[in-house]
Amino acid sequence: MEELLLTSNTLINKVDNTLVRNAPHGINYQWRLNGLVGARGTGKTTRMLQELKMLQSKGHRVLYASLDDFYFATHSPVELARQFAVDGGEYLYFDEVHKFADWGMHIKNIYDTEDRLHVLFSGSSVLQINSSGGDLSRRALMYTMPGLSFREYLLLKHKISLPVYTLEDIVNKHTEIAGEILAQIRPLQYFGQYLEQGYYPFFLEKNRNYVQSLSQIVKYILEVDLSTISGYQGGQLHKLMKILLTVAQNPPFDFNATRVAQAVGLNRNTLLHYLYYLKQAGLITHLNYPNTSISNLTKPDKMLLHNPSLYHCLGQGERQVGSVRESFWVSQVAYQNEIFLHSEADFQVQDLVFEIGGRNKKVKPGKKAVTIYTIKDGIEMGAGNTIPLYLFGFLY
Repeated sequence: MEELLLTSNTLINKVDNTLVRNAPHGINYQWRLNGLVGARGTGKTTRMLQELKMLQSKGHRVLYASLDDFYFATHSPVELARQFAVDGGEYLYFDEVHKFADWGMHIKNIYDTEDRLHVLFSGSSVLQINSSGGDLSRRALMYTMPGLSFREYLLLKHKISLPVYTLEDIVNKHTEIAGEILAQIRPLQYFGQYLEQGYYPFFLEKNRNYVQSLSQIVKYILEVDLSTISGYQGGQLHKLMKILLTVAQNPPFDFNATRVAQAVGLNRNTLLHYLYYLKQAGLITHLNYPNTSISNLTKPDKMLLHNPSLYHCLGQGERQVGSVRESFWVSQVAYQNEIFLHSEADFQVQDLVFEIGGRNKKVKPGKKAVTIYTIKDGIEMGAGNTIPLYLFGFLY
């Protein structure tokens, strides 16, 4: 355990607490068991270490441990928790829990027997809490770590601090909000950079190649993270890459599951399973019309890469500009809202209907008394029901 403490203190001391993300919202760090999931590369580990650093500065005894550490080849998380509690430990944060067999049962046992400890565990977005071997769903409060919003990118990359706005505020007060932002910066000066290399916080590390880093993470997800999903059969890296590239290269509604399955060398049902896995891994987004019956074997009504940086990484950003815009809008809005497709426009959120396009996008009149908000890329200020696309990057 001494080695783990040394590693933990080294990592905690090294992490920078100058700028701390406000996402994910509302984590109750005083609750005894919290879970944090999210796509690989979105900053879960950094956020955990930052919180531990703040707790340690207040005199609390803390410990960070990644379950892929060599320590856990001969020791269990329960053993570590028991010893840490005996030594006066208070906050124990486990990272990469999906790398440890039966991790859920261990976390459950720690929660049930060590009531002196506050435990937070984190893992990839493929983490399946309901099939983790322990009944955690009644014990753990779960949170999702999103990638960076455009607002967070401006703060972390350019030290530009701007407020968070609600979706309702952006829809109803967008000219006022755009005016407040334009009084400080020209947002379009930075927006293209964000779309290409802003969703993942790799740029915070000097001399790190963004596209290369993201490519490596995508391959790691496909080779390693997906292997932790129940029922997944490994050794499918090249087929999964082909599927991912097909989603990237085709307009969202042009994905023919039967044709793609034949091209990749899979049967249709296996392809649909793999699309589900790619969704769970935070690589693609599935979108459906309201009241659509959803299962692992249902072809989504529409698919996009999960965020615009993935289009740039896979070399399709310039070819699929429309998809990049939609991917940005969905990635920002979906963090706090459920999005559906709409028969008269692109998307629907509650009773709000949106159409996404470029600066020359024609305003689409709604039928049946439906108000359609036209979201345009390439404009700084909107008017009426026309709203600049970049504003939706200020939702968190």
